[in-house]
Amino acid sequence: MVLSALLFLDAYLGLIHNTGIIASLGLFTGQIKWLVLLVEMMAGGLLLVRIILNQAQHKWRVAVIVSTPILVALIAFVVLDFVLTGLGRSATFNFNLASVGSSGLYWSAVYLSIAIGLTLTYKVQRFANFAQAEMMLLGSYVALTLMWSDRFFPISNAAKDGILNWELIIWSGVSAFVITGIVGLIIDRVVYKRFRNKMGTPQVMMIASLGVSMILRALLYMRFSASTHRFIPDRDWRLTTATFEIPTEQLQFHLGNRVNVPLMDLAANVNPYGFSYSKVALVVGIFGAVLILLFLLHRTRLGKQMRAVADNSDLAASSGIHIERIHGSTAFLSSGIAGLGGALLAAILPI
Repeated sequence: MVLSALLFLDAYLGLIHNTGIIASLGLFTGQIKWLVLLVEMMAGGLLLVRIILNQAQHKWRVAVIVSTPILVALIAFVVLDFVLTGLGRSATFNFNLASVGSSGLYWSAVYLSIAIGLTLTYKVQRFANFAQAEMMLLGSYVALTLMWSDRFFPISNAAKDGILNWELIIWSGVSAFVITGIVGLIIDRVVYKRFRNKMGTPQVMMIASLGVSMILRALLYMRFSASTHRFIPDRDWRLTTATFEIPTEQLQFHLGNRVNVPLMDLAANVNPYGFSYSKVALVVGIFGAVLILLFLLHRTRLGKQMRAVADNSDLAASSGIHIERIHGSTAFLSSGIAGLGGALLAAILPI
């Protein structure tokens, strides 16, 4: 705590008053001096965060860990404010609240589609599956293949009429879930089951999953090449008007040398933020899948068996639970959710 305070105080004196140990030594001049002082103040702030994490009581530890990124961001803003003040400059940071919240929700759904599968695999099978991202990529190509099919290409290529067609995006999500789930189940039976039969360690299975990811990526490259493709459920999905208009406020932070300007205020006349329907479909699809998964884990016999295997596989086996069947179910669900996320993401980003 003392070291953190000394670092912060010395950097403050150097930035604002051009005194302190580093400023007085004269070893650094110009921009290098400002950079060193910035790093010193940031180091003092991060050391304080570490002390808070180490000293947090057990009942508050989760809350402290969750709030750590916010605390680090606040420290960064304070450091930047002192640097700009010392340089005699100012800067304004704009935050569109609806944009930040909606984008955070959208990217949370993207990462959640992979994280759920990783968590299931790690808890039940005890290894980190490096091929999880390739399952998401496979789901995207399943959606593209459906779009190119004779059944759905007329829908994708139809002229704009101002009416959203949900048929292709729904079928692509369901098909991606089933197909990638089956592929994950086959990989589990062909590759990982053999390692389990030979008492393979988690490290060995993790390395094997890296090989599986390379093979899957190579197969997809051989079939679809390195060209960029776009999944279009319906041309109306690409319209700029296919959005939800969300009322918003724009928060402004004025840092540095402020003259009759508050530290924080709200901008006037901010246009509503447009959140596209394709992103809404991704968020609803992934969070809906997670809710169904939670229901399965806590309210069904299969879910209870999966939690029992995750807790103690030997005890679960002695209780009559078919361990390999649980491993297969886990592989299917984890791959399927990643594939679902990939299919829905393909409607937003080029593949």
